[in-house]
Amino acid sequence: MTMSLRYAMRLCAALGLLSVSHTLTDPDSVTEAKASDLRGHGGPVSALSVDGDAVLSGSFDTRAIVWDGENSVARLVLRFHDGNVSATAFLPESGYATAGQDGRIALWREDAREPFFTTAEHQGPVVSLSLSPDGQTLAAASWDGRIQLIDLETRAVSLIDAHQGMVTGIAYLPDGRLASVGSDLRLALWRDAVLDRAIGLPESPNGVTSAGEGLAVIFADGALRLFSPERSGEAALLGERLLSERPLITLTARDDSLAVAAVTGEVWLLDATDLATRNAILPGQGAIWSLAVTGSDLLTGGADGLIRRWDLATGEPRG
Repeated sequence: MTMSLRYAMRLCAALGLLSVSHTLTDPDSVTEAKASDLRGHGGPVSALSVDGDAVLSGSFDTRAIVWDGENSVARLVLRFHDGNVSATAFLPESGYATAGQDGRIALWREDAREPFFTTAEHQGPVVSLSLSPDGQTLAAASWDGRIQLIDLETRAVSLIDAHQGMVTGIAYLPDGRLASVGSDLRLALWRDAVLDRAIGLPESPNGVTSAGEGLAVIFADGALRLFSPERSGEAALLGERLLSERPLITLTARDDSLAVAAVTGEVWLLDATDLATRNAILPGQGAIWSLAVTGSDLLTGGADGLIRRWDLATGEPRG
């Protein structure tokens, strides 16, 4: 069994997906590509990040690709990781960050063919990256229970022993605090690498993002829950929506818009303040592993290896 297949099976097991893993390869779930789609990956698109019209994607095919999103063409292919590229991020001054199932993080300069900095391996895959609001620190979450903090100026690396078990998502808040969720059923808030508060969670979380004035968390039970970073206990829960009978596996937010995807391939566009549904999309890409918002568009990264573009306001595909 190859490393990529072992990783995919472990990922599915961790997210409760093995019973629906057929959605990754079902040919009937894949529709014809359109002109505005980004085509270049040879495996599921597991990571997406955006900076203006530029798009940075990562895939199970071991590659990251920098795209000219306006013209829908690949501008640069980044090769470093052994296995899935599970997280990507844009850095200040036109740089990039990639992270993978190999437990390593790589930092790249614009148009570089080799990374200028790499970290030692985590004991587990790195599954999420988040850049601090001041652009000085890159945080990386790993299934080994730790968060790695990289000072982008000095390249000094520090570690937070964040969760008992896997860290399944991280996100910086506008005030500079770092939120993390883990398989120990905790939502933790960190200020300068020190625990600020912890909130108990009712189910296994699969990701977190800053949304409006709260923190949106997706769960393996198919629920989306919104938490206040200023409250504790039961009072921290601001709202919840049961969107699917299957696990939710990725989310993204910008301003008052929130997008969430399930392993079934369904995507919901919601209001980040009250979780009201604005539009629902069935992209026809199998499982949707990654999402991003750029301008007035939503990008979906699917099991078919395509990155598809949708009108954020209407949910209609871009032609």
